[in-house]
This record gives sequence, structure tokens and C-alpha cells, in this order.
Amino acid sequence: MIDFVTSDDLRELADITADHCVSMLLPTHPVGPEQAQDPIRFRNLLTQATADLVSLGLRSPEAAALLAPATALLDDQEFWAHQARGLALYVGPDSTVAYRLSEPMEELVVIADRFHLKPLIAALATGKTFHVLALSQNRVRLLRGDPLHLSEIGLGDVPHSLADVLRYDDRERQIQSHGADRVGRGRVAATFHGHGGTKDSTKSDLARFFRIVDAGIRHLFDDPATPLVLAGVNSLLAAYRGISTYPRIAGAAIEGNPDKLGADELHRRAWPLVEPLLAEGRSAATETFLANTTPASSSLEEILPAAFSGRVDTLFVPVDAHSWGSHDANRQRVDVHDTRQPGDHDLLDRAAIDTLTHGGVVYVVSRAEVPGGEELAALFRY
Repeated sequence: MIDFVTSDDLRELADITADHCVSMLLPTHPVGPEQAQDPIRFRNLLTQATADLVSLGLRSPEAAALLAPATALLDDQEFWAHQARGLALYVGPDSTVAYRLSEPMEELVVIADRFHLKPLIAALATGKTFHVLALSQNRVRLLRGDPLHLSEIGLGDVPHSLADVLRYDDRERQIQSHGADRVGRGRVAATFHGHGGTKDSTKSDLARFFRIVDAGIRHLFDDPATPLVLAGVNSLLAAYRGISTYPRIAGAAIEGNPDKLGADELHRRAWPLVEPLLAEGRSAATETFLANTTPASSSLEEILPAAFSGRVDTLFVPVDAHSWGSHDANRQRVDVHDTRQPGDHDLLDRAAIDTLTHGGVVYVVSRAEVPGGEELAALFRY
């Protein structure tokens, strides 16, 4: 089971500050005998988190009280039975939040005045996610996917079928009447007419249905540049393309009746269609950085203040590296430490969060894939 991360989730967690924000990360197993090791590893992380909190000045009972919601998960068999490949757990003074993620991650405990959010950034980052709209007159499904999985997301107020739209129509309002003949003294015989025949009415109903769906799903996308793959019969998809204003609909589609296809089959068919689209933006940004034709930098000391002030347009950040230290935004001072010290932030994490907060694009890649060969790379807006 996977918990899809939204931009709202990231913003809410990024806004939390406290003396001791605890982030715990570990790889997990959705199936197999390895599942039994997951709570044991988690217990080890709790032990480490307790020791780190004490080293930062908390008494042991205070550390235990802070970690109590996380400790309670140790004996929650239902929780451990429904894991994905990675777990990110965030414990603050007022709340505890867990995310089951599709990608495995290193075991790590970070305690600072903000949460360590790189795993969530990686799950949400540009170039990793896409949507599938399975569209028929009888059923509408919106699914969100990544390279490994596809899961249905709630439609909210978006109608689930054409019948949902028609149910609320007052069909009588489509019928107009006008006085045509007077019959007797003071009486008018009304002549009624509609808006065309059944074919025209059906076409009009579908157009209205598609306009409502198109407008509604736009509010469910975290990133307006996320590619969208359509699934359905050709005639309906052609009509939808003619109405939709969404800018990144894939040219190819999953053809046929989508009501018969589950999430796994939709993912199997969608991934070859969407993979090239996901790579386009990253490839273009890489070429721009290497061409040295626009303001850019590979210096963390330069990128962090720029990200904080909203000047970073595109950021490449490695998922498999850390840069521990502190950033005083008011004094525009960046201190990078050779080894991790108590209370340190991962400054790469901080750069990514600030970039996303200001509407920038973040590509979370391996260290080897950062253009320029340095620790990170950024394209500036100015």
C-alpha cells in the first residue's frame, strides 16, 4: 500500500518548526518473510532517536513522551502488514505522520528544528509522477502513478459518470415554448420545441460532461506540468481532447473500454507512453545547464540563499547524498560541516523545499545524474 504525497502535505510539514522535529526513515517490505524484520529495524531507530534527543538536552522521560506515538506502532500488526518499500515517519510536538513510499530508502534518524523531507520531495518531484484518466460514459477514474505503481485517487466533486451530470439537469428547462395560436377568447395554444434531436442532445450532454471533468481534475493535480494519459474508446477521447485545456495530454492513449482494466494493467500500458514525456523536461534542463547560456550554479553556498529568495527555477538534487550543516537565512550565512553534528539539517533538503515552495522545478536524481558532476545544480530565474 502506497501513500501518495501531495504538495499540500509537503508544505504543511515544511512549515512546522520546533526544537525537536524527529524524522525516521527505513526500507520496508510489502510482502515476504522480510516483513518480520521491519519492526525490529524500526525499534533500533527509536533507540537511536532516544539517544539523540538526550544528547540534545532532553531528559529520558521527555524523549520517551515525544516518541510515544511512534513507539506505539511497534505492536501495531496491521500497520506493519500493509507497508510499501519505504517508510518515512515524522514526529513533532503536536502530531505524528507516516508515509508508505514506493521507493526504498536508507535507515536514518534526523532530529532538527525542521523535518527531513527529501523522501517526500523525491516522491513528489518533477519527472516522477503522471496521471491516467480512464474515461467512459459510465465511469470516470483518475489515477496517479510513478515508475512502479498506479493508484486511484478520489474525485471529490468531479462527477463519476455522465448519469451523475444528467441527474441534476432540469430537462424541462431545455424545452422552450412560445404562443403560436390563439384558441378561443384569451387562450393561447403553446407550441413546444427542443434543442435538436437525440444525437445532438447526446453530443451536447457529453461536451458538458467532459468540460466539468476537465475543470474538476485540474484541481486534483499537484503539478500543472504532470503528464496525463487518456484511456478510453477513440471517439470519446477525441471529443475530450477537443474540449480539454490541459497542456500535457500524451499524444498516444490507452485504447479500448477502460472499465475492464485494473490499475496494474493501466500502468503497464501507460508507462511506455508517458516515460518519454517525463524525461523531456529533465533532458532540456540538463542541456541548458551544460550549455552555460543562463544563470546557473553548482555552489551550495550560492544556491541556498537563491532558493530561499525564490530565484531558483530548476534544481537537481541527489537522493543518495547529504550535506549537513545550517543555513541562517536572515544573515545569508551557510555553514557546511564535514561530519553531521547534532541539530544539523541536510542542506540539500532545504534547497529543494525552498525551490518547490517558490514554484520551482526539482529533479531528485542519483548523485551521478546531477549535471556538471557536482553535488547539486541549479538554474536561476535571474
